[in-house]
Amino acid sequence: MDSDPTAVPEQTKPERDKSLSKESPIDVPDFNPRNWPMAWLIRVEREHMLNATAVLAKNDLAHREFRVLVELSRSEGAGVAEMALMTSSERSTTSRTVERMIHKGLVTRRPSATDQRRSSLYLTDAGRRKIADSVPLIRNLFDQYEEDLPHEEIAALVETLKRLNDIVKRVGQKVRDK
Repeated sequence: MDSDPTAVPEQTKPERDKSLSKESPIDVPDFNPRNWPMAWLIRVEREHMLNATAVLAKNDLAHREFRVLVELSRSEGAGVAEMALMTSSERSTTSRTVERMIHKGLVTRRPSATDQRRSSLYLTDAGRRKIADSVPLIRNLFDQYEEDLPHEEIAALVETLKRLNDIVKRVGQKVRDK
């Protein structure tokens, strides 16, 4: 039986991608981005986003909308740019998400108290109810993840990811400041 050439190897050390032939202009030994930590982070986030959107659908809420609601509950008065940073989303994506949420009556936009060129975002009562109704759904989802991955391992992973984030930021400052 032939193996799937798109399958990701299970080992942690990157291995040369044997699917690239000698004739390929991209024959680079030991270069397999599919095994990089960032690639795995993207895969995990994508799967979680699909799971969260599925469980939140009964509340007429998408994962991105839920994240905006949660972050806004902690930082009312933030603008779209700040919300994009808080939710790790592109500004344009966040702007479209916020517009949908305004249309749904979950969020309101008002002129900034400190800068009339900016606007600030606030939760509506409907937005607060939506969070209250949705948090248990997401908690249940995380409980299901922890059935197969103990809390201690998740905590260790989070600490490792924080360190990796600091390293990536530090390297980013070096390469972007050149």
